[in-house]
Amino acid sequence: MVNYKIKELIIENFKGIDSWYIDLKNKDLTILDGPNGFGKTSIFDAIELVLTGQIRRTVQTKITDGNIGYEDYLYAKDQNQPIILKVTLDDAENNYEVTIGRKIDHLSNRKKENRPEFFKSTIHLLDDIEDDLSNQNKKESFKEIIDLNDFENTYGLYNYIEQEDSSHFLKRSETERMAIISSLFNIEKEINERNKLEKAKNIMSKNLRNLFKRIQDYEGDTNLPSENPEAEKIEYFKLLPDEVNQKESWDNRVINNLNIQLKETYFNRINTLKYLISNFTSFKQLLMNNHINELIYSDYKIEQVITLFHHHQSMEKINAEHYLKRNLSDIIKSLKSHEILNKHINWDLLYEHFNLPVTREKLDDRLKLIQNLNKHTNQVSSMIKDLLDQRERLKRSFESLIENHNVESHGIDNSTCPLCGQEWENHANLLKVLSNQTELLKMQLDESSKISEQHVKALYDDIINNLVIDIETYSSKLIDDEIYSHLKMYDDKGFNKEEVAETFNSLGIDINDLVYKQLDNFDDLSQKANVLKNRLKEKLNDNNSFDSTIFEESKDLYINTFKKDDSLIDKIQTSKFEQKKAYINYLYFLQSNQKYQEYTKLIEKHNKLKEAYESIKRSLDVYNKQINLHNSEMISEIEVPFFIYTGKILQHYQRGIGVFLYDNRQNESKINTLRFVPPEGTDHDIVHTFSSGQLSATILALTLSLNKVYNHNGIKTLLIDDPVQTMDEMNMVSFIELLKNDFKNYQVILSTHSDQVSLYTRYKFDKAGFQTTRINVREMSTR
Repeated sequence: MVNYKIKELIIENFKGIDSWYIDLKNKDLTILDGPNGFGKTSIFDAIELVLTGQIRRTVQTKITDGNIGYEDYLYAKDQNQPIILKVTLDDAENNYEVTIGRKIDHLSNRKKENRPEFFKSTIHLLDDIEDDLSNQNKKESFKEIIDLNDFENTYGLYNYIEQEDSSHFLKRSETERMAIISSLFNIEKEINERNKLEKAKNIMSKNLRNLFKRIQDYEGDTNLPSENPEAEKIEYFKLLPDEVNQKESWDNRVINNLNIQLKETYFNRINTLKYLISNFTSFKQLLMNNHINELIYSDYKIEQVITLFHHHQSMEKINAEHYLKRNLSDIIKSLKSHEILNKHINWDLLYEHFNLPVTREKLDDRLKLIQNLNKHTNQVSSMIKDLLDQRERLKRSFESLIENHNVESHGIDNSTCPLCGQEWENHANLLKVLSNQTELLKMQLDESSKISEQHVKALYDDIINNLVIDIETYSSKLIDDEIYSHLKMYDDKGFNKEEVAETFNSLGIDINDLVYKQLDNFDDLSQKANVLKNRLKEKLNDNNSFDSTIFEESKDLYINTFKKDDSLIDKIQTSKFEQKKAYINYLYFLQSNQKYQEYTKLIEKHNKLKEAYESIKRSLDVYNKQINLHNSEMISEIEVPFFIYTGKILQHYQRGIGVFLYDNRQNESKINTLRFVPPEGTDHDIVHTFSSGQLSATILALTLSLNKVYNHNGIKTLLIDDPVQTMDEMNMVSFIELLKNDFKNYQVILSTHSDQVSLYTRYKFDKAGFQTTRINVREMSTR
């Protein structure tokens, strides 16, 4: 039996501490006093960290979300040095001591590893507390140094009562409380085995449900035979020719998932094909009837035939002619507007279609000369030149309006100036005044502008005026825009002349007298369409015997499978249809046999799994009964001292004296929760009614009870961080008396910010003959 106490402690570079050595040799009571914020809790944190590898309250209250990291490590005072913690545990009765060191080398941490709840450390077994922490004395875990059962979890129950959340155990769920308390009873192995069986049982239960559902699916399948079916073997053969366009799945060697519904579907498809071949002539007649009706009731298709039949193959040439006309129209606009330097004038196109009196090179030279003269004109001349251009364009537009429209009927007077609105005697006088004004403006031009104007005039006189006339004459002979629009509308939706010709030739209908051969107008299109519709109606065959209910499926076979190729239809052996259905029937029986075998295997598997499941359930009942028996005995062992200690510390409160442990058992074989209740008046847990001071007193009583009953082999040190924070004076006095009288063999390390509590506690322990010491943390921090 070992009973360790803390002998000495070294803390380096931890939180606000540079380097502290704390001597606790042979001290029954150590009081850490001084104001808050000088390191009392830091000493407790250092002890917890070196012994358990973490600070529990930080891990349980982590607030950092996601993968957020930090630049610095919270617990290191000097970010360039590691944290070093060492503690010597002394077992005076057995004359044995052990020194444990823990090192947190945060310098290599990634940002995520600098989170407050992250403690990446190494643990070391030292010969002396002054030894360095090295790879030679590094160990794998605390348990490798001291073998204490579940020490990391029990430390908070046996040894340490925190200042910030002394009631953390009480605030756990009732089930979690029982699980933690159960770990003290050294039945961890049995609980782990029980948990493995529980996990296996749950997996088996899920598999049983899945198997049962699959069995039900099989039993609900109308294709599932009541017994193992047998069928005569049929050899595979291919019924359809290899050239068919679309493969029929019923003609495959292997047909997967063949159930009775799919089999019937395939049989119907084969019967339809058989009927189609047997009544092929009637089918073709009905197909033609449908095609004729489709044409008759489609004005667009009829008009498309009449409009495009003669011109469809010329559409590429017609499109090119239309685009040429459109380009020439744009060029004419530029030329008439005297925009001869416009980059969009396609001179190559003009030289391609027209005979100009000068070569392309000479024309380019004259245009460049005009361009250079324009560059040297002054700003005023440039503005006047632009004004003249605008006046000229307006004048031409006005003349065009007068020439092409009945202006008087639109209220337009051709003797009214289009620029200022002034009225003149007649149109001739108006034009004369406009010309005079133009000449006056030209007199304001500078020399470069005048020369440029002369060259432009010469160019128009020599070449462009005649060219404009030639372009207009040539364009007038190109395709009319309205006729082109009509042709394009029908051509855009696709037109197959060969297919149209074949249709009408097969019907014996001559359409040459109806289709347009000249592209002058389509005024009689509707009359021509009616004539063609009447010719089509005459070709309808009203005496057709083909079954209309299967026509669409027959049509699908003919068009999509046989590509409208009558020769492929002729290749099919009609005598093979029944044999093909027999082969499909054979495949169906094979798959039914396989399905029946799968069904019987599932039944067998389900029965075996259920037998194993029942066996595991029986084993679990034994485990649960024994574990709950242990739990019940454990509660019985601690409930009396716990009731006495809560009564001594709490004294009398509104619902009596003391607190009971209540296991809330469902039955004698199932105890999995733990509740703390007052002695009378309610079965509600005290966590809902006690004040923070009363809860702190309760957890103190629980810690002392657990130590009294179970802590016979471990660390005999009680660390209590400032209990006076929440407890009143009466509770504190009772607690000190309890410690002094019932825990004489324990080392107590207690912190307080109150000088009176420090003095009173040391006085009571000194008077009882205990060895005490006082450590003032403010004095240590200023050394």
